[in-house]
Parts: sequence; C-alpha cells; structure tokens
Amino acid sequence: MTLQKIEVNTPYSIENPGFRGLAFTKSSESNLNLPKMVEYCKNLGTVMQSLDEAAAFRIEADGEDHANAYQRGRTGAIHFLADGQKYAAFDDIWTPDKNLVVVHAQAMYDAHKAGRPFVLPTSDALVKAALRRAEKTGRVVEFTESPLELSTKSVDGVSAFGSNKTVRAMLPTTSEAYAGWLNKEKGYETGYVHDLKPGDVKHLGKDQAELRLACLGGDDYYGLYVLYAYERADNDYVSRVRGVRREAAAPLHRKRR
Repeated sequence: MTLQKIEVNTPYSIENPGFRGLAFTKSSESNLNLPKMVEYCKNLGTVMQSLDEAAAFRIEADGEDHANAYQRGRTGAIHFLADGQKYAAFDDIWTPDKNLVVVHAQAMYDAHKAGRPFVLPTSDALVKAALRRAEKTGRVVEFTESPLELSTKSVDGVSAFGSNKTVRAMLPTTSEAYAGWLNKEKGYETGYVHDLKPGDVKHLGKDQAELRLACLGGDDYYGLYVLYAYERADNDYVSRVRGVRREAAAPLHRKRR
C-alpha cells in the first residue's frame, strides 16, 4: 500500500471494511510524550488512534507516513487482581472524557515520572465502565506468563498469534490480518506479547487497578512483531501519534504489482 498525496492535515481512510468511515490524520512530525499526544489530537479535532486502528493503518500503509514506527494510542491496559489471579482488561472507548488514557494522561505521566505506579480504585466510575465494556466484548484476559511466543503462520486462516485470546483482546478486529502481514509481508514467523507478570502487581489491593498503555512495537523500537500490555507513560521519546475521527476521507491506494 502507499499513501495518496494529500494536503496538509487532510486525513486518510483505509480499505479494511472493519474501519470504514474512519479518517486518520498524518502522523506527528516527532515523538511526543503522552500529554502532548492527547493535545496534538485534540487540536486536530480527533482522538488518538486505538491499537487496533494503528495495526489496520500499518497493514495498508506498509511503512508510509511513519506507520511502522512504535505506536501508542488511546488503548488502556487495566491490570487488576481477582481471586488471587492477575488479569488485564483492554479498553479504548472513543469518547475523550470517558477514556481512561485520555482523561488521566497527565496524572499517569507524572506518576510514572516520579517512579510510582498509577493506581485507581475499581469503584471509580470510569474504571467500572471500562471493565464492564472489556468483559462484555471479551477483552479481559488472565496473565500467567510473559512473554507469550506465538506462531504467525496461518493454517486455514487461523494462526496461533491471531487466534490467541490476549492478542484478540488487544487487536479485536485485526489480530489475524496482522499475523498474516507479519508472516507474509515482513517474514516474521513469530509474534510476541509482553505484559506484567503476576508478581509485578502484588502492590494492588483487591479494590485497585493499575493503568498502563497497550502499545504496538515498531521497526524503530521493540520490533513490529511485539505487542506490549504494560508500557509506562514516562518515556518522552519513543512514540509518534496519529489522530482518528469518524468521517469520510481520502483513501490509501494499493500499489499494483
């Protein structure tokens, strides 16, 4: 795929039917910290893209406009304990004032800069709503080991990577498409998922949740074949940002081979 030549600030669209009607902005020109990522998108009348949207855009853009760079967005990874087990829930609701990552961007950044985990009570209205959405959509997973090492090879349209419950929770629409892209287009036979291990959340009480970022590795940082469910918000120099909104837009066009 290649991007159509467009005017400054004119968004793109992609062909994947699961993302029809979405408009993607150009990438930020440089890496930004999380509060500045939120501000960048707000100034363009957009929200940060989700992990799923970033993967879909990456597949079609195939490197154009920094699509293969390390990607953060509005997908939050909510870590909590239940019945002695460690779980992660993923949520990326569109509405800025309901999205945990957007609402708490500055506070999470400040906590991580100070070397503290960013912990919220599970009784918090936004946390409760995010956990309900994640449970309803199958985006709550138990973590017992990390990293997960999964084959991207597809047999009858199904791969270990793309069908994995954790990968599907992080990439609900694009898990198999992304596995196929890694395997066929990039030659990666294995994909990885990294998360906090159960021992890493011993500080959490039964009524607490720790918020982290779900991220998509890039060819500049971590690797295209890696998903992260535990990224901190205090690194200022690892991620560009792309905004998204619901509207018609100029398409990405496939190069005919």
